[in-house]
Amino acid sequence: MALALQSVPRRSSRDGPVDGEADVAKPSFRRPRHAFGNRHLLAFRKNQFSELVERTVDALKSNLVEASLQDVQNVLAKIRRQFDEVRCEADRKEAELVTLRQEIRFWESEAKPPEEQDHYNGFVRKSVVEKLGQASTELDQALETQKVYQHMVERLLREQRILEQKVLMMENYLDRKTREVEAKQHFSRRINEDKVEQIVKLEMLEQDMDLERTVRTAAMSDLSAAVERRRHDVNEAEYFETWRYEAALEAATEAFEATAGRYRKIYAIEKLTGNCLQRLTFDQAEQSQATEDGFQRIREVTGLTDVMEIVQKFLHREDEHEQLKTTVREAEARLHQLREEEARNPQWLAMAPFADSVSR
Repeated sequence: MALALQSVPRRSSRDGPVDGEADVAKPSFRRPRHAFGNRHLLAFRKNQFSELVERTVDALKSNLVEASLQDVQNVLAKIRRQFDEVRCEADRKEAELVTLRQEIRFWESEAKPPEEQDHYNGFVRKSVVEKLGQASTELDQALETQKVYQHMVERLLREQRILEQKVLMMENYLDRKTREVEAKQHFSRRINEDKVEQIVKLEMLEQDMDLERTVRTAAMSDLSAAVERRRHDVNEAEYFETWRYEAALEAATEAFEATAGRYRKIYAIEKLTGNCLQRLTFDQAEQSQATEDGFQRIREVTGLTDVMEIVQKFLHREDEHEQLKTTVREAEARLHQLREEEARNPQWLAMAPFADSVSR
């Protein structure tokens, strides 16, 4: 059994995916080095993806993944059972070996035979050594078998976890695709509903268009009849307007000839009135110029520039005359007083030239 277990090929991650992994493995693509192969790569990727989806759907339909998982679990249980049996056998043999060694030590400690003897108390040294070597060999084989089974158990557990992860991924992928299909179905139903609604609206619009076309045809016929009547009325109105214009022109000609003399008289009177007004305008302009010249002379004499100040000055000229007279009387009285003071103080006359020079 140990040789059979040793002959089982050990697989690692380098050997590639296990059975069942190739069906769900995702294709890997390398980015093309130039843009020429993008179209071919897209077609290849699409084909690979479609094949992957088909394989996934077929696998999910036929429960291949579940069957593979069940097979792995069965193999794992079988290997565990065999491992337990081998472990029990190894433990039993190890216990026997330990017991045998204890007995050998006991008898050696009791008898202490010389080293040159080959047998003691019925035990032959050579046979005991052979049994001991055989037991050691079986123990080593059992330990090796235990390691092989442990390795296989670990690998199967790892593969089981990988399969569980892949099953979970495929379930998630199936859920996502199911949701996408439901969304697309919902979108398709909505599109169909919108299409039906648009078709109904189109039919209603066509019915409305037919009705409007009928109404428009009837309205056009009515409008054509109304236009013809209106054109006839316009022609009659034009004829009437022409006749009325001719009659009014004749009446206006007669009235103009009758009132031409009166208009000529009125024109002569208006012309005389215009000449008179022109003469009055010239006279007023001359008076205004004379008034302006007078004001200019007044400005030159008085030094005033504002017209209102000049008018105020002429209105109050009596008061100004009275003020001037009062000022003159005061100046004469002051002069008379100064002359009297000069007559009283003759010394002031002698100091007058010096005062004049100082004041200068």
